[in-house]
Amino acid sequence: MNRMKLVTLLALLIPLAAQADVVIQIEQLTITMPDGYRHFEKRGIDSAVGEIVTASGMKIGYDLGHFGGSSQRLQEMSKNELANVLYFEDNPSNAPTGFILVSRLPGDPLRPPVYAVVISLGKGVGSFGLLVTDAAKLVEARKALEALRITKK
Repeated sequence: MNRMKLVTLLALLIPLAAQADVVIQIEQLTITMPDGYRHFEKRGIDSAVGEIVTASGMKIGYDLGHFGGSSQRLQEMSKNELANVLYFEDNPSNAPTGFILVSRLPGDPLRPPVYAVVISLGKGVGSFGLLVTDAAKLVEARKALEALRITKK
């Protein structure tokens, strides 16, 4: 009986030990990524740019710095831009400020649509985002962004 309890306890603890968040510092931000996400820095001219790859292979690009990000809100968008918005969340819980936006990008009507999934931290701070060509992956893309926990130093 004691052996059974030990086996059960080990079965519960081993998955917990294997899942560890990864913390990285980029510019003025601390980003906590789930286990399985990988970070790749790239070279930017006037900002910090790079890519975070999720465990499932989705690529989240980022551009952080003085010229990164957007402060545009729904009320500031044109009618054409609003027509392409699929999801908008102001002040998401995983970031200190900003918004999450999912929208269809304008393009050639003869080609498959491209969707942008972006978390903007505000003008002068930066943004994280990915492009998706399969509408069925939009929820997965949004969840991949929401899995990043972003805080200011």
